[in-house]
Amino acid sequence: MANTKVPVELFDAGAGFTIGSGAAEDTKIVFDGNAQDYYVGLDDSADKLIIGVGSAVGTTAALSVDSSQNLEKVILPIRGYGLWGTLFGYIAIVPPFIDLPT
Repeated sequence: MANTKVPVELFDAGAGFTIGSGAAEDTKIVFDGNAQDYYVGLDDSADKLIIGVGSAVGTTAALSVDSSQNLEKVILPIRGYGLWGTLFGYIAIVPPFIDLPT
């Protein structure tokens, strides 16, 4: 059921609802924006929950969590003033993360 848009109706889901059929395939929710799309999806081949930019699961990931609940990476957008104008970019943070005291 690749790239199929299904109308969604709000209903009382009781204990919750399931996305996907249990088959070996990626499942996702795509937020279809005017200028930019975002997704939350399961990359089934890598067993990772990914939040990213665009609509293709596994590409342009901003946050990735593996099946052991380990945060694998965080990619943050950055913006600042440069010599000739505003600069845009991304910074990636990967393990080992800094352990801050609480």
